[in-house]
Amino acid sequence: MSAVTDVTGALATQAFHVAFADFEKTSPEVVSAVLNAPIANAWVYSWSDKRDNKLDTLKKIPFPKFTAIDQKLIEQKVGKLEELLSSDEVLQHPSMPVLRRLLMQVDAAVIQAYGLSEDLENELVDAFDQALRPLAFDVGRIDREEYDVAKAELEVERQQIKIIERYHELVDRFLIEKPTSEQQAEIDRLGQEIDAFDAPYYEGILQLLEGKRQG
Repeated sequence: MSAVTDVTGALATQAFHVAFADFEKTSPEVVSAVLNAPIANAWVYSWSDKRDNKLDTLKKIPFPKFTAIDQKLIEQKVGKLEELLSSDEVLQHPSMPVLRRLLMQVDAAVIQAYGLSEDLENELVDAFDQALRPLAFDVGRIDREEYDVAKAELEVERQQIKIIERYHELVDRFLIEKPTSEQQAEIDRLGQEIDAFDAPYYEGILQLLEGKRQG
């Protein structure tokens, strides 16, 4: 089973099912991420022995509750996947590593949202290590090592978002009141951590500018 997001209002034929996101609770990107992920596919496979996916079966797919941070991360990564898939570069290189990396991160975010035990999560990932996925690019199977790396990368991104949100919360609060010495120390520490996150990005820009200057 595979799913795509549509924001253009395209009409679906009888060969497709259409799911509408409740925008107060989720988004089209998150819905498509859940439907493309291993748990939804395992569910449909377990409950349907037909070639076509039945609507009653799809309606019963368990939908996890995401944190605001994970929903934001999934939306960003699905958006990046869609952007890449519409580019000529992917047509020429359908097995681009960045596609696999983004997909593994989206899968990891969805699977973790279900709150499975470690044993069940490992069993699920191992099962999909043996299955090709019906996607629009050459992603192959779920690789355990890549999946574990994706989980670690997601956790780093979660912590970065929490730090940035906390920093802005403090800065906004103390625009109208003076922080204590402890609060100022926290603001300074968070600012340094944000600078460390951004350092590789700015170093690349500086190197590019330096190269142009010398050229």
